[in-house]
Amino acid sequence: MQTMKCAAVMCVLAAGTMGAASASGQNLVASYYFEDSLASSTSGAPDLTPIDPLGLNGFATESVFGIARRVYRVDGNASPTSQQAGLTLVTEALVAPRSYSAELVFKFLQRQSAWRLILDTHNRLSDSAFYADPANHLQVYPVAPGTGSTILNNEYHHVVLTVDPGVGLVSSVRAYLDGVPQLSVTTDIMDLSNAPQGLLHIFADNVQAGGQGEFSDADIALFRLYDAALSPEQAFALAQDFFGPSCPCDLNGDGLVDDTDFVIFLAAYNILDCADPAMEPDCPADFNRDGLVEDSDFVVFVAAYNELLCP
Repeated sequence: MQTMKCAAVMCVLAAGTMGAASASGQNLVASYYFEDSLASSTSGAPDLTPIDPLGLNGFATESVFGIARRVYRVDGNASPTSQQAGLTLVTEALVAPRSYSAELVFKFLQRQSAWRLILDTHNRLSDSAFYADPANHLQVYPVAPGTGSTILNNEYHHVVLTVDPGVGLVSSVRAYLDGVPQLSVTTDIMDLSNAPQGLLHIFADNVQAGGQGEFSDADIALFRLYDAALSPEQAFALAQDFFGPSCPCDLNGDGLVDDTDFVIFLAAYNILDCADPAMEPDCPADFNRDGLVEDSDFVVFVAAYNELLCP
């Protein structure tokens, strides 16, 4: 029986709203799950803007690593470049130009063993960008070809690109495919300062300079942006569980959201900051992944608590 229900709610409400202390480390600043929307699930982030010259982009249901999920299909033509499709995000209010991480779950639908653009930070005015290359490896062109894992058509992959200030004026860039490191290089190619408003392009290739036409249709199931470089350990952990547990409020994993989970949640709520050494590793009670366990997470917890059984 959920005998603590009223007492539990009163206990948290009595604690009041804690101050919004800024968590150190990597904060999630924008998150897109493409559930029939291009809006961010993280508050304060702008919507993604579609590039859809042919009017063919749209939402669909796909099996993503064995789970039925809504995805956003980017549908255009490689040539002419005016018919390429994609997405854009204005990042200037979200992250520093040389300190961020981008996380994607997607699959390409065309052009295997050819150049396929993933991310561009030059407003489509340069061939320098983050690609899958003709060997089907990740590459920051033209400075860092990847090795090891391959990114093939019609297979969903988890990709992380991290940019760190590094030393001096040149950033440190790393990329991970399905949790495995693929490349590490010092370069300013992926600095967001290369484009006005830190504009980030997803999938659409350059319309000026050489190497045009390196576009593939794609289905994207997840895009998240963090305000610092993720560590190799964090990139690996995200690749294991990027959509999160199916019942995140079941904090002890017994299939129920009950009083035991509330005790765990309350302890995290009283700590607040996910960066606090006293916080449980990976901050599981931070359901909206904003770096804090506070009132917005409590709202999520109460809804699950009222249901009791995990779906």
